[in-house]
Amino acid sequence: LMFSTAYLASFPNKSVRLVDLLEGPTNVGDNYGSRMRGWLVPPVTGNFVFWIASDDNGEFWLSTNNRKANEALICLQPQSAGPRQWDKYTEQKSQPIRLVAGQAYYYEVRGSLCV
Repeated sequence: LMFSTAYLASFPNKSVRLVDLLEGPTNVGDNYGSRMRGWLVPPVTGNFVFWIASDDNGEFWLSTNNRKANEALICLQPQSAGPRQWDKYTEQKSQPIRLVAGQAYYYEVRGSLCV
C-alpha cells in the first residue's frame, strides 16, 4: 500500500463531529493526514457496500462489532482521486458486508494528503 501513517502520528489540531455524512472537508491543505473514527449503527439489517474516495491514499476499516480490535480493511484508495470520485479504482468498493440493525460497528477511515 502507498498509505503512510506518518501524518497520523501527531496530535490532531482539529476535531469535528460528523452527523449525516462520513465526509471530510476538501481543498484544505497539503502534507497532512486525517482519521475519522466512530461507530456505525445501521437502521436496517442487510448487506451494505462501502466506497472510499480520497486525495492521495485512503483506507476504510470496519470491525465485526463495536471493538477496534476486530477491524479489517474493507476498501482502499491506492492513489489520488477527486472528491466523490468513487469509481477510479476497483479497490475503492468493498464487498457486500452483512450488518445487523441497531448493532454498533467500529469504523476508521485513514487518509494521507501529500504533495
